[in-house]
Amino acid sequence: MGLFGCYATLNNLEKDAPNGYPVTVKDVKNKNSESIGYVATYLIPFLFQSFEGWYECFSVVFLLFVIYRIYINSSLLLINPLLSFSYAIYEIEYLENEKNRNGMIISKNKYLQDDEPIKIYEIGHKLYFSIDNP
Repeated sequence: MGLFGCYATLNNLEKDAPNGYPVTVKDVKNKNSESIGYVATYLIPFLFQSFEGWYECFSVVFLLFVIYRIYINSSLLLINPLLSFSYAIYEIEYLENEKNRNGMIISKNKYLQDDEPIKIYEIGHKLYFSIDNP
């Protein structure tokens, strides 16, 4: 069900993205690998643990709850490792109407460069879906 929902959402975004507005990228930072490194440091100690007692199971559930809260209360929620199969996630600074702005974008372009024109479609606060500007 989750895969179908993700597929349908991304398909709808791709259809609506041409309605976005053109901007020029001034600075690009790739964010694809950030969340894996952060979460891996917490998960590695639990890989070699037995789950025979209630204490061990509670520890894992507590860890997953803490990771959940961190993701919800930070920008890590926008950095989804599953999206990296087909999309790239960038933090960008862009020029819009002679003003510098910033935000995060989800893009099929895995090689986005500075000073590249793109079209962005807003899907959340400072979160955009981008397509190449023809």
